[in-house]
Amino acid sequence: MIKTLMGSIRDYKRAAIATPIIVSGEVVMEVAIPFVTAQLIDAIQKGATVSEMLPYAGILVAMALASLCFGIGAGITCSQASCGFAKNLRHDVFAAVQRFSFANIDQFSSSSLVTRLTTDITNVQLAYMMIIRTAIRCPLIMICGIVMAFVMGGPLAIVFVIIVPLLGFGLFKVIRTVHPIFRAVFRKYDALNESIEENVTGMRDVKSYVRQDFEKKKFGAAAQDVCADFTRAEKILALNAPMMNFAIDLVFVVVIGFGSWLIISSQGLLLNVGQMSALTTYGFMILMSLMMVSMVFAMITMAQESAERIVEVIETEPTIKNPEHPVTEMVTGVDLVREQIRVAAGLPLSFTQEEAAVRGHAIEVRVNAEDPANGFRPCPGKTEFVHFPGGCGVRVDSALYNGFTLSPYYDSMVAKIIVHAPTRLGAIRRMRRCLEELTIQGYPTSADLAYLILYHGDYLRGKYDTAFLEEHLEELLSWQPDGHEGAEE
Repeated sequence: MIKTLMGSIRDYKRAAIATPIIVSGEVVMEVAIPFVTAQLIDAIQKGATVSEMLPYAGILVAMALASLCFGIGAGITCSQASCGFAKNLRHDVFAAVQRFSFANIDQFSSSSLVTRLTTDITNVQLAYMMIIRTAIRCPLIMICGIVMAFVMGGPLAIVFVIIVPLLGFGLFKVIRTVHPIFRAVFRKYDALNESIEENVTGMRDVKSYVRQDFEKKKFGAAAQDVCADFTRAEKILALNAPMMNFAIDLVFVVVIGFGSWLIISSQGLLLNVGQMSALTTYGFMILMSLMMVSMVFAMITMAQESAERIVEVIETEPTIKNPEHPVTEMVTGVDLVREQIRVAAGLPLSFTQEEAAVRGHAIEVRVNAEDPANGFRPCPGKTEFVHFPGGCGVRVDSALYNGFTLSPYYDSMVAKIIVHAPTRLGAIRRMRRCLEELTIQGYPTSADLAYLILYHGDYLRGKYDTAFLEEHLEELLSWQPDGHEGAEE
């Protein structure tokens, strides 16, 4: 699941990597500020002059500004990474839905697919945002805060070692309790969206048969189920705040009470005011970070079910595929049409599954009577002249001939050109040669665009998906013949 989701990060990897690095700088600044503040308090206690305090003040201001800059930078990169990830994820899910057969649509239901494209992706986006920022920031603050607490407060910092595991156990127990509730609530979201979809699309039927009251009750029941589950979850999550407040109050009582006794009894030798101030600040930072970690886990728990539902759509194979018989026949050497006729006649296949081995690489180009420069507008007309390529490893499927009139009422495809070669690069070069040799006069075709694609760097490197043409069409159409030659070199 994680591997599938990470595949949607793609062009936003830099922002995703930069965010934790910038957050680390922010944490260092925040942890260092209480330490410097303690030094300033000690200096004031010793009777330091204003000029002697200015260096401390300057350092604190510089640290605060640095922390602010790191925070702004982390916010920018985090928003870029999370929003970009969500955009790619929506594209991948939508592309998967486009491949679905009617059986696949019925399997998920259209309302469920809408929920996965909207609510579920939003949940995953929020969880991803918290993972690359908050989930990095909070553990770092906890670790650095505990280390600095021992540096400043010595044995007194043991209170954090005791209270943090206890509070952590309570917070994560709460999260584990609400997990099943969140798993159930998203299925009820599907029912809610289904009720909305059926009512909106069938509004005329609802009104014709006077079913408004029935539909209201149906929608109200679905909405009540969602409300009830969310209420249960929120009631359990509401325990986080009281537990957190109790832990903070307990820590402050111990630190301030025992710390004050140490200051008074030892006359500041074992613990001074500056150290106790830093210790109190670190305690607050540690406990608040633990609170945020628990909320991160709550968000991840909520998003886990959403992520599973999204991956389920992406990884589902269509029940009906559009097989490319020519490509299959070229790489296997099997005449599929002949075998289909044999099976229809009650004869067995002429080969075994083990014998149907894939050899080499095949590429197919569908040549359509369309104008790519004008939004792929169909261009039916009379074929004035046609010449097809030939040679070893080349196959052309077409009924086109000189004088043939292409009808506007059917598919605009005029030919399939299929090539085979031992390597992918060899197949690409062979297809380039075929498209150079192909001549169809009388109307524009998509052959020139296919030729340009074969020279594009992303296609040559195998870095393309269903959005390739949408992303690169303008670039491809602007290329000149010299550009092709340069690309080949």
